[in-house]
Amino acid sequence: MGDALELLTGAILPFIILLSIIILTHEAGHYLAARLYRLPVSRFSLGFGPRLFGWHDRHGTEWTVAAIPLGGFVRVSFDRRLAARAWVIAAGPLANIALAAGLLFVHALIGIRDAPPVVAAVYPNSPAAAAGLQPGDHLISLNGRGITGFSDVHRYTALHYDVPVTLRYLRQGAERSATIRPLIATLTLGNGRVETVGLTGLVGGPVETLRPHLAAAALGAVTGTGALMADTVYGLHQLATGARSYTSMMGVVGITDTAGIVVEASGIAALLTFAALVSVNVGIVNALPLPVLDGGQLLMTGVEALLRRPLPSQVQRYGNLLGLGLLTVLLLLTTWNDLRLLL
Repeated sequence: MGDALELLTGAILPFIILLSIIILTHEAGHYLAARLYRLPVSRFSLGFGPRLFGWHDRHGTEWTVAAIPLGGFVRVSFDRRLAARAWVIAAGPLANIALAAGLLFVHALIGIRDAPPVVAAVYPNSPAAAAGLQPGDHLISLNGRGITGFSDVHRYTALHYDVPVTLRYLRQGAERSATIRPLIATLTLGNGRVETVGLTGLVGGPVETLRPHLAAAALGAVTGTGALMADTVYGLHQLATGARSYTSMMGVVGITDTAGIVVEASGIAALLTFAALVSVNVGIVNALPLPVLDGGQLLMTGVEALLRRPLPSQVQRYGNLLGLGLLTVLLLLTTWNDLRLLL
């Protein structure tokens, strides 16, 4: 009984709350854009499957909460205004991006647990040592991306293990730069997942609570969200080209497990950054040009605008079936990856 309660409070509950907020924000983006263009919304559902409870508002929208909290939908009655349709469709992913920025801003106000961007030590014979980095160097940016905490270096090189990294840094008040080619290594992470990462040999100092002022927190939230978006797109590129194995992909079980690990290791504050990452992933993946996703709907809307007539219903039906099939394969693949770690 105790183990079940610990699993519920440590992993499952944080995951359900996290996912519900992300889904609610995504669907709220669609809903608010539809209301802005005065398009009728017949239903707003949080979750799939059997209806648990719901109500109707004065605009005729049925608000429901369903039993399976792994998605949601907004049923909008579109008219012939293609620009309005495009904005309503795009508003879901854009809402996820905005949510990510908000979460990173709140995390900054609470305080970010990280080491300052100052080199504490350099491993001998490492890529950083070969590039001339020394203890005391104050890191400014890597490949043009600003560094606010030392973990920014590890996160970037872990993903971009296959590209050289140009570091800008200060030494005794003078700005310098060095190019490092990360050492490629295979690591087993805390949840048993094996990842290929890049290592530089740089070591940070003691972890502190970093609290930027309001303007810096806002700017950091915007640039941090941009970095998450760029990293998500780069990760998808690596998967598409085979540079990263499909076994690194996580499904529902993996995300649940990771949410529990984040809460246990670093607390609720760190969960905000993880939630921002998941929200960005939801936004980017939904923008992919698959017919059943928002990106696919935008693509078909664009084609309709070029043809100046709706696509044949048979084309739309087969496109949706193809997209649904690809998503089903993706779901099965990620679930299998997760289960391999548990069996």
